[in-house]
Amino acid sequence: MEELAGKLDPYVEEGKISSVKYNREPSPFARGALVMCVYCDDREREKVWEILSSHGVTGRIWKYDCQTLVDWRPGGRLYEKAKGAEERARAHG
Repeated sequence: MEELAGKLDPYVEEGKISSVKYNREPSPFARGALVMCVYCDDREREKVWEILSSHGVTGRIWKYDCQTLVDWRPGGRLYEKAKGAEERARAHG
């Protein structure tokens, strides 16, 4: 993941990709996988995908910020996952 982030950094510096962030430890919200978020304007979506796929990225999920906000509100998908993970950790802790 770190290697890919390094390869994408020049695109961020040039403004071809708005920003990139990734977790350095497996995420319980992604079934233990590492996750990278690549931000771009919707109009640049296909150009950004071309960049990512040229670096070997094969999986993608497009998600708008407003959906992330909904997911993290009480009752939302990610909120409930986080709450469940916290409760399981307390039960085993």
